[in-house]
Parts: sequence; C-alpha cells; structure tokens
Amino acid sequence: MSDGVLEDRLSPPPAALPPEPGDPSLVRRLPTPLRLALTGAGFAAPAALYLWLVAAYTVNTIVSDQWNDVTVIRRTSHHLLNFSALWAQHNENRMFFPNLIVVLLARTTHFDITAEEWLSAGLLLAAVALLLWGVRRRSPRVPWLALVPVALLALSVVQYQNTLWGFQMAWYLIFLCLMVALVLLDRPQLSWVGFAGAVAAAVVGSFSSLQGLLIWPAGLVLLYHRRRRPAHLALWLGAMVVAAVVYLRNFRLTSGSPHSHYVLHHPLSGLEFFFALVGDVVGRRVAYQDTHTSPWVVLFGVVIVALAVTVALRTGLRRRPAGVAPLGVALIVYGLLFAAVVTIGRAYFHYWGATQSRYTTFDLLIPIGTVLCLLQPAALRRPAPAGPAGRWWARHPRRCWPAWTWPAAAAAVAGVVVVQLAVGTPDGLQGARANHTYQLQATRVLLHLDQVPDNMAIFYLYPFRSASFIRAQAATARQMHLSVFAGTSGSASAGTGAPPGAP
Repeated sequence: MSDGVLEDRLSPPPAALPPEPGDPSLVRRLPTPLRLALTGAGFAAPAALYLWLVAAYTVNTIVSDQWNDVTVIRRTSHHLLNFSALWAQHNENRMFFPNLIVVLLARTTHFDITAEEWLSAGLLLAAVALLLWGVRRRSPRVPWLALVPVALLALSVVQYQNTLWGFQMAWYLIFLCLMVALVLLDRPQLSWVGFAGAVAAAVVGSFSSLQGLLIWPAGLVLLYHRRRRPAHLALWLGAMVVAAVVYLRNFRLTSGSPHSHYVLHHPLSGLEFFFALVGDVVGRRVAYQDTHTSPWVVLFGVVIVALAVTVALRTGLRRRPAGVAPLGVALIVYGLLFAAVVTIGRAYFHYWGATQSRYTTFDLLIPIGTVLCLLQPAALRRPAPAGPAGRWWARHPRRCWPAWTWPAAAAAVAGVVVVQLAVGTPDGLQGARANHTYQLQATRVLLHLDQVPDNMAIFYLYPFRSASFIRAQAATARQMHLSVFAGTSGSASAGTGAPPGAP
C-alpha cells in the first residue's frame, strides 16, 4: 500500500481539524503585511547575526585540536588520497570526510581558517534551509511565521565555539548530513534513489565524527513512524550495522578511556551533567574544572527534556504517514542520544564540561524537534492505536489528552525559546568576544613561538598536548606556509608586537 493511500485513510480531512487556541493556522489571521514583516525579520535577523559573528570575530590561526590537521596536511602533501592519513583516528572520531576537506583547503587557500569557518556557516545555513523546506513539504498549511522559532534556535550565537573554530567544520558537516538524510527519508513517496541518497548522507556523517553514527537511529525512528516498507527498514538497519563495524574496526579508546566508567560509578553526577548539558543552551560558562553547578541551568535542562519526551511519546504512540510530527520526534531522538553520548564520554569534567558552547549545536535539536511536534496539534488529541501501547493507554480514564494540552505545551515551549534567546544571545556574544581575544593572543604567541616559554605555548595553543608537539607542528605549518604563516588576515589582525604575558 502506498504512502498516499495510507495518508488518505489515516488522516482526517482538513474540516475535521478545526483550529484550536494556539494552533499555527491562527497565525494566518494576522494582517498580511504584518505577517510578512514578522516572517522576514524572523528569518533574516538570526541569519544576519550569525554571519556578522563570523565576519567580526574570525581569526586565521591554528589552536587546540586543529594542530592535528597539520599532521594530515603534511602526510597528504605528496599523495592527496593517503587513506591512512585521512582515516586516522582523532580521539573517539573517524574524520575521513572532514580531513579530505581540510586537505583541499590547504591546497587552495593555504589552510586559511577564515575560509573554513565561512564554509561551516554555509553548511549550517544550508542544513537549516533544507529542514524548513522539508517541514513545508510535509505540512504546507503551516505558515512560515510558525517556523521562525526553528531558525532562531538553529542559528543561535550561543554556539560560538563551533562558529569560530574551524576544526568544528566536521560537526556542521554532520549537521547537514543529518538534515539531508532525514529530509530524503521523509519524502511522501520514498523512492529507492532517495533512500540511497539518505544512506550516502548517513555514511558521510558517520565518518565525519562519532556523533555522525547517531544519524542511523534517528533515521530508523523516522522510517518506522512513516510506515515505510519492511525492505527499507531492513536495509537501513543493515547499513547502520555495517557503518558501525567499519567505524569500530581497529578502534582504540583514547581520551576518555581512563574515565569510561565514571557515569556507572557516579550515576547522580552523570544525571546532573546530562541535564546541565541540555539546559546550557543559554550559554552559561564556568572556570575550568569548576564543580559548582548552576541549579537554574540544570532545572532548565529538566524542563526541556520533560517537554520533549512528553510530546515525543504522545505524538509517537501513533505511526502516522502524514504531518510533520515524526520529523520532530527524529530530531528529539538525535538530540537526546547526543547528550547521552557526551555525558558518557565527558561527565568526568563535571559542570565545566557541560557548559562548553560547542555542544549546543546538537543540544538545540531537542527544543527544535519539540517545536516541530507541536506544529501538528491533532497528534496530541487523537486516541492511541491498537497494540500494547494502545491497550495500556485504554486502561486510563481518558484516551485523549484534555483540550488544554496543546496550548499548555505550546506556551511552555515558547517560554523555552524566549529564555534561550534572551539569555543565550548576550551570553553567546560575550563568549564570542572573549574567544576572539583569546585567539588573537594565541596568534601572537604562535608568531613568536621561539620567544615564549613552554607553559605559554601550551596554554594558548593546545592545553592537552606537550610543548614539544606544538613546536614541531608549528615548524611544519611555517614550512608549508599554512594559515597565519601564509601572511593572511590572521597575521595582520594579531600584529607583530611582543607576545602577551604569561598566563
């Protein structure tokens, strides 16, 4: 039976779904000029602010994990497709495709970090545009104004660490691969060509960093809720297993291995880390290894998770080929899995680790998915289907949630969005300024590396590696005229004065 027939049989006609308080269709009652102005500003403002952040605070310098890119560039200097160099494990990550992009940037821009960060911005904007298009394809009656919160969250400046660190281009590549895979799998009529494209996107994401593997379970959730063919489910599962086996072949536990059982031995600390990680989409930062936890950030994380799980379970009790709710559930699943994986691998860093800006890019998928689920209000008031879940639900006095369910959930999610914007935007801008100052200092240290002590080199250029490693990598970068040593903007912005004082 085709998806179109299923949609006709399972979805009531539009007349059966009258608008209720808070329904997105009520947005259309606004005067057209006002609605168009709000929509244009709602999409243009976050995109403009994000691009301004890149233009204002980018620095062409090599810091932290990005020094490992110098090794990849050196090893591929004579043979572009040096598989061992491109496949080499970095911490827990297989970064084959990001490494390939790095090598291409080295050959075309002398590894200009500014170009890498603009590429990251392009990947993010493309991913957000693709997601919005996919939502409108599934729910054309949803007004564009109702989708503004998605753009506001996805383009939040609270993710400034990823925005202003070229190494995180890998994460934005995964973000785009996730959206490509889900949008292709979410087509009303899933062809084998579209399915193959989704598999290819998931493969690229899988071999870009560890969290790329999470595309597979998110896609599986979407396939299940869209009632796809058993062959699609079986092939997706098979491809997921193959990708995981290839990823883990000759895999070595690295940075997190001494603490791999921390969550098992400290479950309450791990739970606190998890909720702080989700709740810190507002951008609160603490000092390194600070164990003091902000109860408000943890509480905000509890609220976000509670809302997301409640809405996902209610909309997910019924497999539905129509509407946008299944796409929202898939994003919630991805965001929660990402937070769980980070908690397992980084909880031993305590609250400081949970407040890292770079995690917010994927943590924000949880409220984004919740917003998408609420764009299908009828999913919250329909009875549960047959089966074990339906029988459990039927034993309760009401098989449908009360009429106030959707407005209450929508108001709570709107509060989350408002808090994230009101607190996360200024915190993100402040963090971006501090990050810019730090990178300018790092550039001056790098340009005068032969004059600075080891502790300064480690502090500014790579806190988790030795000074001898940093000096050797800097010598390679200078010899190959990479980044700041190519005489590009990083050198000019940092100046040629004496290096800063020791930390």
